[in-house]
Amino acid sequence: MAYIKLSPIQSTEYFREAVRYIQRTDKTNGGLLVDSYECIPLAAEGQFAYVRNKAVMKKGCNLAWHIKQSFLPSENITPEQALEIGKEFMRRAFPNFQYIIATHTDRPHLHNHIILNSVDFETFHKLHSNRKSYARLQTISDDICLEHNLSVIDTDGSLQSRRNLRAEANVVINNFFEKNTTSYNFEILKTDLLKRIKSTANQTNPDLTDVILKNLESGFEKFQSREQKRRKPQTIVDTKNSLEETVFTAIEKSFNGRKKSHKERLKENLNKAIEAASDFGDFISLMQEQGYVVKMGNKALSFKDDSMNMFLRASSISADYTEMMIKYRIESNSNTPNRETPTSKTRTVYDNKIIMRSKRKQLQMEIDHSVSITDTFEDFIADMNRKGYEVKQGKHLAFKNPKTAIDSDKQTRFIRSGSMGYEYSEEALRFRIEHKEEYKSISEVKVKPVMNIGKSDNANLKSWKNAQNVSIRTATTLWVVKNILAENYGISVKDYAESKVKFNEVELFGAFLESYKIQREIIEKRAAEVEAVNTEISEISKYKKAVSTYWKLKPTIEKYKVENTDIHNLSGAEIKACKSNTQKWKYALKVMNEAKEKYSLRTSELNSRLDELTAKKAELQTDLVRLKLQFENYETVKSNYLSKDGYGFLFNTPERFTEIAQTAWNFRKKSIPPANKGSAEKDTSTEEPKKHISRFYGNSL
Repeated sequence: MAYIKLSPIQSTEYFREAVRYIQRTDKTNGGLLVDSYECIPLAAEGQFAYVRNKAVMKKGCNLAWHIKQSFLPSENITPEQALEIGKEFMRRAFPNFQYIIATHTDRPHLHNHIILNSVDFETFHKLHSNRKSYARLQTISDDICLEHNLSVIDTDGSLQSRRNLRAEANVVINNFFEKNTTSYNFEILKTDLLKRIKSTANQTNPDLTDVILKNLESGFEKFQSREQKRRKPQTIVDTKNSLEETVFTAIEKSFNGRKKSHKERLKENLNKAIEAASDFGDFISLMQEQGYVVKMGNKALSFKDDSMNMFLRASSISADYTEMMIKYRIESNSNTPNRETPTSKTRTVYDNKIIMRSKRKQLQMEIDHSVSITDTFEDFIADMNRKGYEVKQGKHLAFKNPKTAIDSDKQTRFIRSGSMGYEYSEEALRFRIEHKEEYKSISEVKVKPVMNIGKSDNANLKSWKNAQNVSIRTATTLWVVKNILAENYGISVKDYAESKVKFNEVELFGAFLESYKIQREIIEKRAAEVEAVNTEISEISKYKKAVSTYWKLKPTIEKYKVENTDIHNLSGAEIKACKSNTQKWKYALKVMNEAKEKYSLRTSELNSRLDELTAKKAELQTDLVRLKLQFENYETVKSNYLSKDGYGFLFNTPERFTEIAQTAWNFRKKSIPPANKGSAEKDTSTEEPKKHISRFYGNSL
C-alpha cells in the first residue's frame, strides 16, 4: 500500500530547504535514488520559476507542491522499485509537470519525496488541489500498487469493481477524444458511457447499477454546465482530465455512499441522548460521552466534536432542539410508564469541556421571557417561581435559583435584579409588563455602547472592534442630530447629511450636553414630585390612623380616667393597659389637632383624598420610569463621546473635552435661528427648549 500526502510550498526558503533535504546522501543511498523530470535538481529553483512566470493566472502563492508517497514496512519492495513506482505515479498523475523525486531509506518504511512545480509547462495552468483531486491521486497510486502486487486498503471489497468501472470509462473517453479533436458532442459520449458502464455494473455490482448511473448523469450535467460557462475553451488535455475526474468521482461516490453531514449526525446523537437521559444533566453527560464538547451560551445550546471546525447550534436543526424543548422532551420521557432506566449515571460535576453559562445572563433571559408572556406583576412572580426561582421582595427585588443542572455550580445567594441594569429594577419591570408596546418602541431606538479595545486583544479582534466602533460612532452622531438638533432647532437629518448645516463632533457633543442637563433636571423634578406625593400619602395615612385610634379609645379613656378614685381598685395589668391607652389617645389627639389646619378629619374625605393621591402617584411613577428608561440613551451617548474608543481620543481628559464642547456650542448656537417663527431662544438651562421638554412631560407644562 502507498499512502499519498500533498502539501503546498509557499516560500522560496522552504523550497530550497525541501530540495536540499530530499537529496541528502545519507537518506538516498549516496544520491543514487534521486531523479527528475524536465529539470535539473541543482537548478530546479530557476527552472521552476521560468515556467511559473508564464502562468495564465498569476494569482496564488503556491510555488510548488511537496508530495509524500509512503509504503508499508511489510511490503516486499526494493528502493529501486519504490523509485520506479513513484515515477510511474507522476507520469500518470502529472504528465506535464516538472518534478524532482527521491526515495528515502532511513526509516523502517520506504517513502518517496517529490517536489512538484505548481504550473503545467504545456498549458501553463496552475495545479489546484481539493478533495476530488486528492482522491484521484490515491486511486492512481492504488492502481499502480495492484499492478506491482502490493497491498491496498479495501475495506468493503469493492476495489476491483471500482477499477473495472474506471477502466471501462477510460476506454470510452479515450476513444471519444481520439475521434473528436476539434468539436465535442458530449451527449454522444454520455450515451456510450452510460451503456458501457451499465453493462459492466450489471455483471459486477447489479445492486448498485441504478445508483452509479444516477451519479454519472448528475456528474455529466455539472460538467456540461461548467463547460458552457467557460469564457475561453480548454485544451483537449484539460477537458479530458476534467471529464475523467468527474466520472471517477461519480463512481467512487456510488460505492462510498453519501457522507452524513455534521447536522444529521448531531440530530441522531441528540435523539439518542434525549431518549436515554433521565434529566438535563444526564443528557449533557451522554452527549459528552459521545465525544461532543458542550457550549451553554447566552443564546443557544451548541455542540462540537473532533470532526467539526466550529460549534453547531442544536436549534439550527429545528425548533424541537432548543434547550427548552430538549428539557421538555426529557421530562416527558421520564414520566412515560415502564421506561427503561438509563445505563449511564448522572454526573454531578461536568468535566472541563463544558462552557458554563453566567447566572446573571441566565436570570436576564428568564426575566425577559417571563415579562413577555405575563400581564401583571403578580403573574410575573408566579412564572419565575414556576421556573424554580426563589423571589425576595422588599427594598430590592432579588432572585435565587438553587435548582441548577450542576450541583457544584448551584446558586447560593440572591441576585438583585436592579444590579443588572435599571430596566431590571422592580419599578422598570412593572412598567415593562404594563406597557409592553411602549417599552418595545423605547428599546428599538437604543444606542449601542462603543466596544472597549483592550491591550490583550489580538490584531484581528482589534480590527473588528474598530470597525464596529466606527458604525457605533456614526449611529451616535445621527441620534444626536435626530433627537436634539432636529427637534430643538429645526435642523433635519437630511440638511445635516447634505452638509447644508455643518457641525463638528465637538459642537454636537456640546449640544448634547445641554440637552443632557435639561433631561436630568426634568427627571430630578419628576422624582421630587413623586417624593412629595409619597410624603402626603404618608401624612394622610398617619392622620387616618390617628382618627381611628381616637374614636376607638375614647370610651375606654372616659371609663378609666386617671383621676377616678376607682383606679385603686384596678389590678396591676389593668392599670398598665390604662396608661398605655391614655398615651395612645393623647398622641392621636395631638396629631388630629395638627391635621385640622390641612384636612378635614372626616374618614370619608380622607379616604377620597388618599385614593386621589394614589392614582396621581401611579401616573407620576409611570412617567418617571418612562423618563429614566429614555434617559438610558443619554447615558450611553455621553459614554460613547467620552470613551477613549469613541470620540474621547481627541482630547487628553473627559473633563477637557466637556469644557471645550460646552464652550463651542454656546458660541455656535447664537447663529442658529429659532426652530419656530416668533419663538425666541431662551438661555435658561431648565426651560430650553420647550418642544424637547414637552416630548417627555406631555401637556403638563
